[in-house]
Amino acid sequence: MVIPRLGKKIDRSMPTMGKRERTMELISVRETRGLNPGMLFRQVFLALVLLLVANSAMAEGAPGPPPGKWSLGIGAGVSSSPYRGVGSETMPFPLLVYRGERLFFRGIELGYRLLQQNGYEIAVLAKYRFQGYDGHDSSYLRGMEDRQGTLEGGLQASRKTAYGQFRLTLLGDLFGEHKGYEADAAYSKSFHFEKLIVKPAISVIWQSSQLVDYYYGVTRQEETATRPFYKGDWSVLTQVGLTAIYMLNGQWAINARASMTRLPDEIVNSPIVDDRMVASGFVGVIYRF
Repeated sequence: MVIPRLGKKIDRSMPTMGKRERTMELISVRETRGLNPGMLFRQVFLALVLLLVANSAMAEGAPGPPPGKWSLGIGAGVSSSPYRGVGSETMPFPLLVYRGERLFFRGIELGYRLLQQNGYEIAVLAKYRFQGYDGHDSSYLRGMEDRQGTLEGGLQASRKTAYGQFRLTLLGDLFGEHKGYEADAAYSKSFHFEKLIVKPAISVIWQSSQLVDYYYGVTRQEETATRPFYKGDWSVLTQVGLTAIYMLNGQWAINARASMTRLPDEIVNSPIVDDRMVASGFVGVIYRF
């Protein structure tokens, strides 16, 4: 995501600049002092990632609301970053879910059910991947081209049984940023204890070489003496998560989730990555209409 820079750099070699123009330039620079584009990018990125995680957990962790119902709320979350020199951040964010007969919306995820029968469900899905970084996020990334998010689309199939829920999601890049694909196979099961619902989950995520190389690779133009060329290959990530929902009454609930993702060698061996484990978590309050 590219953060626009405000104001202009003052060129002191321009003697013809008038007094009024110099004053406006100085005001512009003072207004942007303290603005860190990398910090702003990370905050926006983190908020949107946590929004998706929280809304997905809210929609799947508890029994679904009747068709046509909305769920609203607010929460706060924290997430770590695998990129070298980029630390964890904590931010507040909103919660928003809509569940219709066929149409559903979960934060930055929009879908339409093609089939919903006898525990089976097939849906077309569109989801924005808020992944990437700004070259100003850390000194290790300086000189790297910004890596952008992209809209992805595909299919999602799920099956609910007495043993839990099985889900397979296939997504591809629609905007031509990473030009890759992802397949996510997940299993989860809900346990009910009066007002408390606990839902552990595990996912195995395959990512194509194009996707991995785009977000974790280093091109020939970006390599330096301390940041060698690196070409990413296809990889398989594993993720475990735990969702807990406490129902205060028929409309209000407290929702919390924690997850841990293990990155494979194909990602960790990149010179711009220094963490194998990526953690995230949130807690929020939800109101169902």
